[in-house]
Amino acid sequence: MVSLIRRHFWVVLLIAALFAVFFELGRMDVCTDNEGQRATPPAEMLRSGDYIVPTINGATYLAKPPLLYWVIAAVYRMTGEISALTARIPTAACAVALVLAVYLVFRRRLNESAARFAAIALLASPYFLERSRWAELDVPLTLATFLAIAACWTAFEAATVFRRAGFTLLGGLAMGAAIMLKGPAPVLFLGAAWAGHLLTHGDTGARGLKGLAAVTVSALAFEYLLKLTGVFAFPFALISAAVYCVVWAWRSAPAMRLKATWITVAALLAGALLATPWALAVLHAQGWENIRKLLSSEVLTRTHSATEINSGSPVYYLLAIPLLLAPWSFLFPIHFSRTQWRENGVNYRLCTATAWLSILVFSLVAGKEYEYILPAFPFLSAATGVTLARFLGDDLSGWVKRWTGLWAHVTLVVCMVLAVVLAGYAATAEHPPVFAMESIVLGALILAAGIWGLRQRAFRLHCVAFQALLVVVAGLLASRSFYYTGVNSPREIAETTGRLLQTGHRVEAGWYRYPWTPAFAFYAGTPVPLQMNFDIVKSRFAETPPYYFLVRKKDLESGLISLDPSAYRVLMGPYTSKEYLMIGNTDLPSSAPPLVPAAFPQSPHR
Repeated sequence: MVSLIRRHFWVVLLIAALFAVFFELGRMDVCTDNEGQRATPPAEMLRSGDYIVPTINGATYLAKPPLLYWVIAAVYRMTGEISALTARIPTAACAVALVLAVYLVFRRRLNESAARFAAIALLASPYFLERSRWAELDVPLTLATFLAIAACWTAFEAATVFRRAGFTLLGGLAMGAAIMLKGPAPVLFLGAAWAGHLLTHGDTGARGLKGLAAVTVSALAFEYLLKLTGVFAFPFALISAAVYCVVWAWRSAPAMRLKATWITVAALLAGALLATPWALAVLHAQGWENIRKLLSSEVLTRTHSATEINSGSPVYYLLAIPLLLAPWSFLFPIHFSRTQWRENGVNYRLCTATAWLSILVFSLVAGKEYEYILPAFPFLSAATGVTLARFLGDDLSGWVKRWTGLWAHVTLVVCMVLAVVLAGYAATAEHPPVFAMESIVLGALILAAGIWGLRQRAFRLHCVAFQALLVVVAGLLASRSFYYTGVNSPREIAETTGRLLQTGHRVEAGWYRYPWTPAFAFYAGTPVPLQMNFDIVKSRFAETPPYYFLVRKKDLESGLISLDPSAYRVLMGPYTSKEYLMIGNTDLPSSAPPLVPAAFPQSPHR
């Protein structure tokens, strides 16, 4: 059995990835704005027949390119069902493909053992696993970006012109997909890979690294000074660090800089060309002025300013990574060991440099969210995979060996504690019986594995820790799936709204701060008319015909929306943290036909 697993590890990895990613995938409702922004436009594309300009609640939504929308729409069409499950299938499939791609790429670039641990570390990273189970674009973007960088790396090293051109084209195709997922953001990762390749194949030296730190800190201080004085907002630190890295990389490897540069530029141009037809179609449909405003708000402004939602300090990611990639993140200090940098080979250095340069760049962009650095995760996992492989072979020394041994023991104990907490939480909280049973059984298995692991030699502990962590994370994901339903989901009130509109009742929404609410629109299945003239709302409440109005409880109670409490009755709500309410001048109809999405008359939301 062990021999079979060793020969066909990719099969075992595939089965583990399918279980971890697809387990209870459709149980959780679409609740968040971000997931609603990805799941709703494909449904509206199918209803309207317009696949060029995405919409939410009938309003144009061009914050992101439409590749993910097209793929989700294809799944809706093939399955005949618009649901949380079908919306998440593309992201989940990309996650499984990425785990396999990491294994296959690094099996050749590193070694078999390191590649296995790299894939395992990525799959069992809590944040990556969670993002793999949402209908969002960051995991597909990570897959496309990883394939683009891997193809360009192969082109850098190709011995023949034909092979070099072929892999450059493949890199361009993957970069085109990445651009069609999230616009220009993937360019920064490919730029980091270009710089990492030259730096690790040339004469880098500690002096250059100290210079980068000095330039970044000085430029960042100057940038904050500009903001404090109110002169103007400008991404001074980002531009300074990027220019320094380009010059440093260019000077480090004179023999290969031209080849690496033209391959990178060619891949970027090919990717941009793939996105051009859609961009021209949108320009024709929307006009230049609308596109200019969109580019300004979504690209230029967000590099040097941020909203309250996605603001963060320059150390934002450094503080978050320990939890996002636990427990593997506690091995990241080893990436900066001079001994490991020297002994582990050029591909280890390449992965480390690409990952941390990417994180540096995004740390200097004003707008920050955890998912922005997901494309760095495969390279962080690869560098960590090398450490784990050497740990397995008892091939470490000095402080690195002591640190890794301590990490293995502590991780195993923490996983055992988490198992007990999970089982206790499932047994005492109000959860469905199936969840309680699953959690208790899984907790018992983890405890048994932990007791066995503590009796073995230290180098085996990380294997047990991985098994325990994967199961614990799967159990936690299941608990989240049970949580985001019922009153924590907009589904019930949104589907009621859709049924009322489809049966001819007058329903309007007064979303005071949001022109549309994506998750609500996903379940409503039809555009909900907006009404922000509250004099009209008051007059309709006073009329005889049934009238229903959607409002947020906090807007109603705060006086932002002024309505006489005696003029209406609360019919539904509040739902979700946004506190959706449905109010009306009469009771809801006693019965209504089931909600039927217009694009699929044979299949309601499930």
